[in-house]
Amino acid sequence: LKDQGLGPDIISYNAVIAACGIGGQWKKAVELFDTMHLEDLEPDVVTYSSVIGACGKGQQWEKAFEYLGELRKEGMTPSALTYGAMVNACGEGRRWATAKELVDCLVASGLDPGL
Repeated sequence: LKDQGLGPDIISYNAVIAACGIGGQWKKAVELFDTMHLEDLEPDVVTYSSVIGACGKGQQWEKAFEYLGELRKEGMTPSALTYGAMVNACGEGRRWATAKELVDCLVASGLDPGL
């Protein structure tokens, strides 16, 4: 397909990364995230939220925070989906106080927490 100018785009990467998260395959989600750069694709907020969610399901809350930091470093603003993924990651890691702080940040940002 690449010979015909067809290949994966950000939407397909986002879908597969999210599916890996749902399936509990956080390492594969991280691998796919890293592969995007080789394809000259830039992750968006949905991509970051998906990989954060995958890390959370894999009880990798510290890795999730790394991606949150990278998202901000890239000049993006976390969405409600991003905050939700981070809260879930903190919950998986039993980081209750940090999860509460994230909910407070979400509310302070004016986003709907959906609680």
